[in-house]
Amino acid sequence: MYNNSSHLFVNNKRNKSNFKLYLSILLFVLIIASVIIYEFFSYKLLVRNFTYYFDEKKFSNANNIVLTTENLNPFKAILLEKDLSQYFNNKLDYLSEAISDEEISLNDALDITKEIYRYNLSSSDNTTLFTNSDNDDFNKGVSLFNSQQYAKAYDSFNKINSSDSEYKNALSYMDKCKTNIKSDLLNQVDSLSSNHYYTKALGLIEDFNYILGNDNEILDKTNEIKNSRANYLAKQNEAAQAASASIINNISTSNINELVIESLTPYLIHVDLNAQKTYIYNGKLKNWNLEKTFTCSTGIKGEETPQGVYTIKEKGQWFFSEQYNQGGKYWVQFLGDYLFHSLPYNKEKTNIVDHTLGTPASHGCIRLKDEDSKWIYDNIPKGTKVIIK
Repeated sequence: MYNNSSHLFVNNKRNKSNFKLYLSILLFVLIIASVIIYEFFSYKLLVRNFTYYFDEKKFSNANNIVLTTENLNPFKAILLEKDLSQYFNNKLDYLSEAISDEEISLNDALDITKEIYRYNLSSSDNTTLFTNSDNDDFNKGVSLFNSQQYAKAYDSFNKINSSDSEYKNALSYMDKCKTNIKSDLLNQVDSLSSNHYYTKALGLIEDFNYILGNDNEILDKTNEIKNSRANYLAKQNEAAQAASASIINNISTSNINELVIESLTPYLIHVDLNAQKTYIYNGKLKNWNLEKTFTCSTGIKGEETPQGVYTIKEKGQWFFSEQYNQGGKYWVQFLGDYLFHSLPYNKEKTNIVDHTLGTPASHGCIRLKDEDSKWIYDNIPKGTKVIIK
C-alpha cells in the first residue's frame, strides 16, 4: 500500500514538472514569434516610409531613414538591399516610360536617377537611358534641321541638358533654327498680308513666339500687319458704305423689296447687328422672300464685325485658330478672315467652348448654331451678296 502511494506521488510530481517545461517552451516560442513579427513589420514600415519620401523627392529624409532606423533589425540586414534594388529598378522603368510619354521633364528624371545611382543598387537596363537620351535628341535635331524642319529641330535641341557634351553644339543649332524660322515666317506672313489674311498672319506669328520671343524685326512686322489690317478694313467699310449707304441705313425685313438690292445669285443675306439675327432671302431684285432667320453672335466691342456690303467667297468644313485656341465648323467667307461659322469648338472638335448666341461674343466672325452654319455652307453659293448693318 505504501509502495503504490509513493509511486503515484512521484508520477504526479513528474507530470507537473513536464507541464511547466512545456509551458515555458510554449511561452518562449510565442515571445520569439512575437519579436520576429514585430521586427518584420517594423522593417516593412521602414521600407514604406523610405519609398514615400523618395517618391516625394525628399531624398534627405529617405536617406536618413535608411541610415538611422532599425539598425538592429535582422530583416533590414537580410532584405533591405534586395528590396531597394527592386524599387529602384521599377523606378527607372517608370521614368523611362514617363519621359517617352512626356509626363516628366528630362531634368527632373536626371535628378531622380542621380539619387538612385548614389545607392549603387540598380541593375535596370535603363541605367544608361538618360545619358543616351540627350544624344538621341541631338541626333534627331540634326536630322530635322537637315530636312529643313526647323521648328521641330529647335524643340529637339531644346531638350538637351546643360550638362551634356553636345549642349554647346545644340545652342549653335538653335540659333541657326531661329534664323531660318524667322526668314520663313516673314515670307509667309508677307504672302498672307498681301492677300488680306491679316488675322491669319498674326496668328502665325503668335505660334512662333516661344522661339523668336521679343525679336525686334518680328515685333515691327506685327505692328505693320495690325496697321495694314486696320487701314484695309477702314477702306472696305468706307467703300461699302459709300456705295450702299441708303441700303444699309434703311434695310429691314419689311422694306427689303422697296430698295434696289441685287445679288449675283438667287440668295441674299442680311445680318442685323442690333437684333443679332441673320436673315436669308431667296428670289431676285424687288422680289426677295425671307426663307430663313438665324440667331447669331457677332463681334464684341473692339473686335466688331465690319459693317458694309460684301459677297460670299470661299468655304470650308473646319478651321482652327491657334491665336484664339478655338475652331469652327462649316465656315463661309465674306471678307478676308471674317466668316460665317458654327459655335466655337476645341481643337479636337469634340466640345463647344462657348454657347453664346443672341449677343456679341465673337472676334469679328458671325457665329451660328451648327445646323444653321451647315445650311449656309450647303446652300449659299459664292457671289451671294451679304449686307451687314
